[in-house]
Amino acid sequence: MEIEEPKQQQSIPVEIRWQVIGGHRLNASNKELAKEFQISESSISRIITKWRVNGEVKNYSKSGRPSTVNEDKMEEIIVAMSEGEVTSANILRSKLSFECSRQMITRILHELDYEFKKKQKVVYLTDISKSKRLKHCKEYLNNNLDGIVFTDESYFREFNYTEYCWTSSNEVAKNEFQSKDKFGSVMLFGAISKEGKSKLWILPEKSQITAEVYQTILSDVIVPFVRKIYGYGTRREKQWYFQQDNAAAHCAKSTKQWFDENKFNLFPHPPCSPDLNPIEMVWAIMKHKLSLGNNRLKREDLIQKLHQIWDELDQQLIVQMIDHTKKIYQEVISNHGDYVKKIKNNESQ
Repeated sequence: MEIEEPKQQQSIPVEIRWQVIGGHRLNASNKELAKEFQISESSISRIITKWRVNGEVKNYSKSGRPSTVNEDKMEEIIVAMSEGEVTSANILRSKLSFECSRQMITRILHELDYEFKKKQKVVYLTDISKSKRLKHCKEYLNNNLDGIVFTDESYFREFNYTEYCWTSSNEVAKNEFQSKDKFGSVMLFGAISKEGKSKLWILPEKSQITAEVYQTILSDVIVPFVRKIYGYGTRREKQWYFQQDNAAAHCAKSTKQWFDENKFNLFPHPPCSPDLNPIEMVWAIMKHKLSLGNNRLKREDLIQKLHQIWDELDQQLIVQMIDHTKKIYQEVISNHGDYVKKIKNNESQ
């Protein structure tokens, strides 16, 4: 009897891998991602693991000491971690089909870039918010989202400060942040659409985004962008809409007056709905590209690096993310307006 040779695994395009990470960041389950992209769940797990460990999604060559846990056992650990909350290494051990020590589990979780973190508060949607989200997604499900300018602010910093850290047994766990040098943190604003992206706007140090500051951003960033892309303010102006969230500066009386005076058509955005704004996926990609750097950056160097990452973003990838938002609309409708993550947790119980 002839034995069939295994089929050669086809390479998953990098663009698709980043879309998988975007869906993962929006709390889609591995099963949902596998169904959406027609990829096996094990491949989804490997893509997410590479992103967690390296900050990248492309294939990479392994180096260093070979692991004492084979690939099948490592895959079993990854799957167990994805199935629900794990509050201790011993609980994870009880879910596995093979014997191993608590110390080995801890080491493997470290290699997979897991950290033992303090739980944070989770915001749950009210019935009113769910209703508004559901209404929005039903209304715009069949909209191709052309001509929508999606905007948002986001906070970037070079390091996440932790109280404890892993280090060699013969070294002191030094507090590297006692230095007098000032390292970077930046608040920025940007806009994307299917037709292009704006320039980045950086909030000055020790400043806040007030209504007055926000209107300056609109004048300095959005007006030139929509004039260039859509012919804003000219006879050849194309139809376009401006999207923003419901931050206080965005909804202030003076800001609404600014929109009226400048004839901005607003695209509605339901409250508590960052998952319905595709620019959140852009911020996620930028933050993990930033995390690839090994050097601490001062503020001015961080700003330069962020501009570089933003300028190098592929427009085709941005279009794919905006198109992906319609699939999120469908999931929100299926979940009766609720977040995908909460529905997923309920189903897994």
